[in-house]
Amino acid sequence: MEYEWERNLISYVSLGRNIRDIRRKRRIRQSEMASRLEISLTHYSNCERGIRKISLEMLLRVCVALDVPLEMLLTGAVDSSREKEETANAETEWIRDIWLAQKGCSENVRRCMKLICETLANVDKKNR
Repeated sequence: MEYEWERNLISYVSLGRNIRDIRRKRRIRQSEMASRLEISLTHYSNCERGIRKISLEMLLRVCVALDVPLEMLLTGAVDSSREKEETANAETEWIRDIWLAQKGCSENVRRCMKLICETLANVDKKNR
């Protein structure tokens, strides 16, 4: 018997495949990606093959390194329309800004930043 939550789990193999496909389209070598992400080549390769689970932090770093929105990594969907591209660029810039802002912060400050972002998102949803 399959439960609802089981169908919503992330497939790390599919996620890794999406990352690999986007990396290849951008003609970036695995070694270059590993360097950009400041991890070993083995670690990166294992993430791409779905052998190693990717943390949320690493996923955001991959988005910045590949200059893509998180949705593209999760779904593999590529839409070439100008509007989608502009939205993707804005999301990528936002992810990069958040990543840079939290980079030197303590774990407590990172948790606070996360709570602030979640609270603002919830307020925005209620106001729509």
